[in-house]
Amino acid sequence: MLDGEAGEGRLIAAGSDVLEPDAVHEVLVVGAGLIGSSIAWLLSKAGCRVVLIDAGSFGGEASAAGAGMLAPGGEYREPSPAARFAIESLAMYPTFVRQLEKESGLSIDYRKCGAIELAYERERWRELRKRADVQRRFGISAQWLCLSSLSAVAPGLNLEGLRGALYYPDDACVAPGDLLRALRAVCEREGVKILENSPVESIDAERGLVMVRVREQRISGRNLVLAAGAWCSQIPVSRSGVTTHIPESFPVKGHLVGYQLLPGSLRPILRNGHHYVVQRKSGFTIAGSSEEQCGFDRSVNPERISEIRNAAGSIYSPISMLEPTREWTGFRPGSERQGPTLGRVSGTNVWLAYGHYRNGILLTPATAHLVSRQILSASYKSQEAGSLVLAASIESGREMGTNERA
Repeated sequence: MLDGEAGEGRLIAAGSDVLEPDAVHEVLVVGAGLIGSSIAWLLSKAGCRVVLIDAGSFGGEASAAGAGMLAPGGEYREPSPAARFAIESLAMYPTFVRQLEKESGLSIDYRKCGAIELAYERERWRELRKRADVQRRFGISAQWLCLSSLSAVAPGLNLEGLRGALYYPDDACVAPGDLLRALRAVCEREGVKILENSPVESIDAERGLVMVRVREQRISGRNLVLAAGAWCSQIPVSRSGVTTHIPESFPVKGHLVGYQLLPGSLRPILRNGHHYVVQRKSGFTIAGSSEEQCGFDRSVNPERISEIRNAAGSIYSPISMLEPTREWTGFRPGSERQGPTLGRVSGTNVWLAYGHYRNGILLTPATAHLVSRQILSASYKSQEAGSLVLAASIESGREMGTNERA
């Protein structure tokens, strides 16, 4: 943030570190959510001098708003590179959490709780069985549940009219706030300089240098990661002064509702179509969610809240008569392409890591390892312009095109 009192106008990072205007840092990371801060952590552990920049507070947007479901079973219905990436990221979570806990000294609410997918109509049950058959073939474990056992598995589940249920034993959940606190602690421990309330106004890249403008000052780095979620394409990116295209990002607004229940009263995630119920270790139970493309409108819509409450209460009776303790919204980072935008902008040292939509928390470990590994191993030799990597080839590591529409 700006040191307005000092009169010098120099940018001050958390911990009172002054960013000297002529310094060249190894990596600038724009966006201090789960993905940006995880990339900053891994790069700093590898010895890089990293500056982490955010327009608001550390982890203050989509990362903090999310319910924390780690659930490929509810997201991926067909085999694809994106599905493989999600399965890989889920498998990385136990080690990711243990390492964060060890290095930060903080506890993280992470549980392999499983998820139950419900069907209250015959056609819906036929669709779920077909989906499970396909998912099992590409690595997602799915089991049919005996309806008579559901009361023991999930007390309070509404069994009236239930036609069938699938169980996803590998699905898990995590408290995003715990992850963010741990990531901030390890980033600060590794010497990452954190600039909050510092909107990046522009990015200008050449082959060996990237400069960002923050409050009429420039910060220079040898590499830059753009991980600002729904805000990414609002930041102008140029190459040697010429504007270059990056895939469009946009907000997909979601409403969530929170209830305080007894800890341990609900173990598995419950899902019915687009609605779900998931409980944290503390007993805080989240019901969601809506999907709206209405720009950056932060208002809470009572009609959307009512819809979520009715839908969640219809599948999980303990919350059907409760008043919520919290109602809020968040902006999922949508993209003009399905799946995350991951890769290097051709001819530059700018790396893109956004567009994760509903799965940013799930994809955090795999995205952080992929992007940090690419930066650390990149050779800065001349490469062909116009090549492209997006969701269809996220593990290829090729470069993002500058002239091709993504």
